[in-house]
Amino acid sequence: MAAQPKHSGLVKDPGKERRIHSFISSCRDFVADLTDMSEQSEHRDLVERLQGKVCAIKTYTLRTLDMHTRNQLEETGADLWNLCTRKRRNEGERTSLGYCRVLLLARIYAFLLLALPGAKSEKQSNAMVRIFRLAVKTGRSCIEGGELEYALCALQKAADYNGLLHDLQSQLPEDELGVCKRLEAEHLVLRIVLAWKENRLDVAEHLYGKTQSLKHRLDPSTAEALADALYEVGESCLGKQDFAMATKWLERAYDFLSSQDLEMLSRDGIELQLTVSQALVRGFLGLDTTVSLQKAESLVGSLEAEAGDKLVVLLLRLDVLAKAPGEVFDSNSYANVLRRIIRVVDLSDTTFKLLISRIRKLDDKGPALACQVMDEFIKLHVLLSRKDDWVERALTLRVYMSTSQRDSLETVNGIKSLLDQVQESLEKPIAAHAALGIITLLWKKIESNFHQGTPEMAQQWCQLALHPALCQCGPINAAKIARKLLLCSLERNDLDGAKEALFSMSDVAKEQPMTIYLAHKLAVQGGDWDMAAECIERISQSSSSDLKFLYACCLEAHASDDKLSALKALKVLADKHEFNADSPIHLPALLRVIIRLQMSMLSKGSVDTDRELLAEDLCHVFEGVTRILQRDIRDKEGSKLFPVKELDWFCKNAYNTGLKYTESWNLHFVARLYKSCITITSYYPKDLPEQDSVDLALRRLFCNFMLATTYTALARSEDNIEEQLQLYLMVRKHVEAYDSEYTICLTGLDEVSAGDLTLKMGSLLVFDLEAAVCLKRWDDLSVIARKMGTSRDVETLQAAADCILRAGGPPTQVTHSTLRVLINEIWRLEGFDIEKLAKYMRCLVQVTLPSKSEMSANVVEDVCRYVKEAASTKTPFPPLELEWMAATCFNHGLDLYGSNDDETSQKWLDFAMSLAHFMQDGGVLERHLQERRTSLKWG
Repeated sequence: MAAQPKHSGLVKDPGKERRIHSFISSCRDFVADLTDMSEQSEHRDLVERLQGKVCAIKTYTLRTLDMHTRNQLEETGADLWNLCTRKRRNEGERTSLGYCRVLLLARIYAFLLLALPGAKSEKQSNAMVRIFRLAVKTGRSCIEGGELEYALCALQKAADYNGLLHDLQSQLPEDELGVCKRLEAEHLVLRIVLAWKENRLDVAEHLYGKTQSLKHRLDPSTAEALADALYEVGESCLGKQDFAMATKWLERAYDFLSSQDLEMLSRDGIELQLTVSQALVRGFLGLDTTVSLQKAESLVGSLEAEAGDKLVVLLLRLDVLAKAPGEVFDSNSYANVLRRIIRVVDLSDTTFKLLISRIRKLDDKGPALACQVMDEFIKLHVLLSRKDDWVERALTLRVYMSTSQRDSLETVNGIKSLLDQVQESLEKPIAAHAALGIITLLWKKIESNFHQGTPEMAQQWCQLALHPALCQCGPINAAKIARKLLLCSLERNDLDGAKEALFSMSDVAKEQPMTIYLAHKLAVQGGDWDMAAECIERISQSSSSDLKFLYACCLEAHASDDKLSALKALKVLADKHEFNADSPIHLPALLRVIIRLQMSMLSKGSVDTDRELLAEDLCHVFEGVTRILQRDIRDKEGSKLFPVKELDWFCKNAYNTGLKYTESWNLHFVARLYKSCITITSYYPKDLPEQDSVDLALRRLFCNFMLATTYTALARSEDNIEEQLQLYLMVRKHVEAYDSEYTICLTGLDEVSAGDLTLKMGSLLVFDLEAAVCLKRWDDLSVIARKMGTSRDVETLQAAADCILRAGGPPTQVTHSTLRVLINEIWRLEGFDIEKLAKYMRCLVQVTLPSKSEMSANVVEDVCRYVKEAASTKTPFPPLELEWMAATCFNHGLDLYGSNDDETSQKWLDFAMSLAHFMQDGGVLERHLQERRTSLKWG
């Protein structure tokens, strides 16, 4: 073992020695731990141990200490201090916060260990200076690390050493005296900073008072440090908006720096002086008093004289100018300062944002000047930088500034000129997101001007929005703007401009429904009806389910009195419509509008109107109503889409239109209208009031009458046999329908109305007879003839008889029975025309005589009866017809005589004699026939 050192004769305290050795042992342990520790190691345990030892040692004091123990303290403390210094230096700024705290606590412990003997125990001045320096360093490190409690402890010990050294000033060498002065100033600086951090400005104020005696004795570096501390205090107050306190401390910092020779200040010191000046100006401006503003103005003027067009100084000048009230704000001076900045600035992200913010401030006070400055900034710096982000942001702001001003052609031209330069400089369009932002701003101006009734200005903004530099805004936006340009041209009645805007669109944009609608508007406004019709057709074929464009076309065509286009659009709208509960369309109303428009066009009879096509369309609409009724559409409340009022409208208009155009239209169209009317009547509710039910039945009856009449006329003119037969079938169908309701409708009618219905029934039976003949429904002829008796109309019966007589196809038996019924009915009617009856009987004899059956004999018997009855009246049977009948019967008897049918021959000769008897010729014919009869030889 090494020889034990000799000790002084001091009385040893075992407890104190153990405590001291514990401190030394812990220090060695810390050295070992720190030597092996890295930044990634776990620090929590070591921090807790260091904190415990620091708390123990900082309150421990020694009055006496032997040399051996002192040496151990100095050796281990120095080892730990130096290790911490090396570690911190090696790690640099990348050190984590936890690792830094370990090194800081270890350094504090090392200092406390070195300072453990106490200031009074030091005998040599150089040792005291060394510990004083370590105390100042430790205090600074604690303040920087946020350990204010330990900083106070270190600075208190520094104060102890400072006091001792102050007493020994006369004995200190020159170099040590200088070091002591510097350390004393640094100590004061740290005390002031600590008091500020502890929010004890009263203490800081007291400590600042002690610096006055040192002001003119400090070296430049110390003065800079002190000024920096004062600046920190002032800057802190500035952040708290305590401008009075801030200017107080900042002026102190400024005075300290100003008291130094400018040439002796370091670069950091010069920068600090500028920073302090900048903060001081802010403080003066914050105070916002006349005196403070004058001070700010004076300070900025001094800085400008010293530093020239330095960015920081120019920014201060802007702040001073901006502080002026709005009514006296010098926009020109502010703009000139900005131009000076633009000329000298080296553009970076920071300076770019700075200039942008200051230009925005100018825009609030002088928009026109702000736009000029912004243009200079973009041209001189932003475009030359070739940074797309800067160009896009600056250009967007420039457009925003212009769109916030009142509209003028100069404003639009200014932006256009700038966009031209941007396009030329970048040689590519602006990026999509920026172009979209600019387009959004321009669109607001477009909309504003358009709705305010200034389409000329809106057109200028539209043309600007279509600038090639903004082509990346997207095809949808480009089409939207082009459509607005087209609309502006239409508002100005500039048809050529509108066509140019339309033709300049992309093919995709031209096929969009909104574009087609505007093209339709252009066509209508220019009178191009073919183009208008084409546009409506294109809209109807588009995939969009939105019908608003068809509505718009309808309104546009109606407003311009282009009924054809309006009608086409309405028809397409009705054809495309699919009703549902949520639909805004009321289909009956839409169909009513279409019908009214069609009827209006028909009534005016325009030369450009194809009347047959209009009639076809009108019939199609009414038939469409019947198809919709078959679907039984209901709304979301469950109510029918077509209530009784709607049914009445469509039913009455179908019937009235058919009546109106019966003589002028193709009868097929008329028939379709009547059929639609009948179909609509079938959808009325069953619980109608009695009178309404009667009216409905009468309307249906009239429709069936008109249909039977119409189909009869069509059948008579039809050359195609198959078609004709189908038409006659329709005749019989509607006659039957009329007949089925005829009796019901007679109830409750007055005599005149009932008689009219009866006459119509008779006319229909004639048509039915004609149809039955053509269809060869022989069995139905007699039935129809018997029904005719109810009409009690001679003309009807005569017409039916004529029809039978004209028909060459019915069997003789059918013809005989039918005509016999008809003639009997005619004879029974009072006021019968005997001459007409005679002709019918002659025809009937002619028809039946060749059949060699009893029919002809029965006919002649009827003739004999009619002749006998007529003989007693004022209108006897016509002589010529009677003579013909007698002669025909006699000749037929002679024919039977020649065929040896004596019995039948005698019968016919009797008929001839009976008829000759009523000849009013003095018996001449009767005698002549009798002579000839007697000459016959009977077997």
